[in-house]
Amino acid sequence: RTFPVKHVPWFESVGCRINVGGKIIVYPGDIGSSHDFDDLVSRVQGADLLLIEASADKPSPNHFTFEQAAELAQRANVKQVVIVHIKPIPQWQERAREFIKDKPNFRLAEDKMVIEL
Repeated sequence: RTFPVKHVPWFESVGCRINVGGKIIVYPGDIGSSHDFDDLVSRVQGADLLLIEASADKPSPNHFTFEQAAELAQRANVKQVVIVHIKPIPQWQERAREFIKDKPNFRLAEDKMVIEL
């Protein structure tokens, strides 16, 4: 099932909620702080896996921060979180690793990653 998300004003963006084999995977795509947070919590609620971008260092109309991704996962009772759309800048990648180090249900996306549900 798809749902509209706010990313940039010049085209429509959608996220998706997939139910497969009794497991729920949610990928909101690129999403900004201008999206209604409570709406997003309801769309992500109870997901087994949340694939979420976090490429902003402060709240932005076009992208989430690590902190926003964590708050979303906590409020929506998400089991696993994979952060995607990580900037290919060494300092940013180190910041991402530091952010998730004490969050056992968080991982950073990697090429050819396999995720068990």
